[in-house]
Amino acid sequence: MILILINSLAISQSLKVSGKVVDGKTGLPLEFANVIIVNTQIGTSTDKNGLFSVSGNYSDKDSLSVSFLGYKPKKY
Repeated sequence: MILILINSLAISQSLKVSGKVVDGKTGLPLEFANVIIVNTQIGTSTDKNGLFSVSGNYSDKDSLSVSFLGYKPKKY
């Protein structure tokens, strides 16, 4: 699984990260992959194009975890 980050924006204490999750071999988007900020309750799932956006109060040093059924979870 590959995660391609498109945007990371900090506004006050709130941060936003967005990107696209695709299969590493085929390049096809992964629909409904889980994307979470590690050690928080902040997360989302990708849309039909593999796109996601996560906003909330977390540190820019926190890790992002991506998981999808049939793939090994990956941290960034």
